[in-house]
Formats: sequence, C-alpha cells, structure tokens
Amino acid sequence: MKKSVKSISNKVPVCSVCTVFPKTIFQNGSATELQKSFKCKEFIRFRKNEVLFSENEAADGVYCIYSGMLKVVKKDHRLMEHIIRLGKPGDVLGIDSVVTHNKYSHSVVAVDAVEACFVPKDCFVKFIQSHPTFFVETMKLLCTQLDGMENKMTDLMGKSMKERMADMLLKLKADYGVKSDDTLNMALSMDELASFLGTTKSSVYSLLSDFKRSHLIEIQDNRIQVLSEKELENIAHPV
Repeated sequence: MKKSVKSISNKVPVCSVCTVFPKTIFQNGSATELQKSFKCKEFIRFRKNEVLFSENEAADGVYCIYSGMLKVVKKDHRLMEHIIRLGKPGDVLGIDSVVTHNKYSHSVVAVDAVEACFVPKDCFVKFIQSHPTFFVETMKLLCTQLDGMENKMTDLMGKSMKERMADMLLKLKADYGVKSDDTLNMALSMDELASFLGTTKSSVYSLLSDFKRSHLIEIQDNRIQVLSEKELENIAHPV
C-alpha cells in the first residue's frame, strides 16, 4: 500500500448543500447543525492506491467519503492483507476505532481517486455525545457492519466459490453501479477479487472465464460487464 501525503483543499463541501449528505449516517439530522459542529473538518484528496489510514495507527478522526471507491483491508497473523469490505461515497470510515478510543482496526485504501471530509476525533466524539440522534445512528452503522462481517463469514463457510463469485458480482453492480459502457464502477484487479473472496488469483481467473463462456459476463480491458443478472442470481442463491 502506498502511504498517502494528504492533499488538503481549501474548497470544503458545505453539509447543507452536499450531494452526498443524504447517503450518510447523518441524513436524518440537520445538515446546518452538522456544518456548525464540523467547522474543524478538512477536505482531503487521495490518489489511487493511497492510504487514508492504516491498521494499528492512532485513530485521529473519521473520514466521510465524498467521491471515489475504497477497499477496507486487514492483515492476518502472517501479515497477508485481506479485503474485508468495500467503500463508496456516503460511507463514514474510522468510526469504530474513534468511538472505542482504540487504534484503527484496519486500513482503508483508495481504489481510484478519492475525496473525503476528515473530522478530527475530539470534534466527532463531542458531536455525537451532544446529539443523541446521531449517536444512535452511529451505533446502527456499527451493528450493520458487524452483520455484514457475520454474513461474509457464513458465506465463506457455507457457499461454494462459484456461488460467492456470482453473489459478489451482483452486489458490486447493485451497490456501486456501472459506467456508461455498462462495466462495473468498482473495478477490482484479479488479486483484489481473490483477496475479497478468500481464494487464489487462479481460481478467480478460472471462474470469470467460465462465466464469460456461459455468456453471464463480458470482460473488456479487465473491466467486467454483467450480462445476465437472473442467471447469476440463480447461481448465487440456488433453490
């Protein structure tokens, strides 16, 4: 992973007119109140493969993603990196470590160019302590993330690799959308797909080739286009 040198912009998005605000955990509150409380925030740009924060670093704040795609990475006991989930605009990252006053429990890396509002730890903690509604929304987010990890563990133990691949392609399209040429917005490399699925690069290549031969997907310049959602759904969730 490439350590980031923060590129801080003077043009900080205003919460009350931010297009991403309705997608965040703050959506049910007052954007104007949020803007007043988060005067301390910075607007930071990251290039592809740059690190927003690293596992075991002191948690100094949270990042509200304004644009771009990300991967959340954690190391195992052999120091091998595994993608545990993906991130997109509207996600607020680093909350778990900031709320528990621990070091960051994972790393976050830009998959493409990313822009984010950084809110320092003290500022964020003070805000949620004085705004019960936002505190509840923060707890809901943490519970949702826990549910997601439990579901992923269940899939790893109970689904075949083919089922997991089909399910992942459907989720990538549903959660992150497609480009003008209908290829997936979230363009992961073979290594990244293998890391996310908990398998080898050769297994990923073999499965994608099989899906392509079956006309379930098309691959253009290493970008994936889903051709048959129905067939992938049948594979991902067999009756």
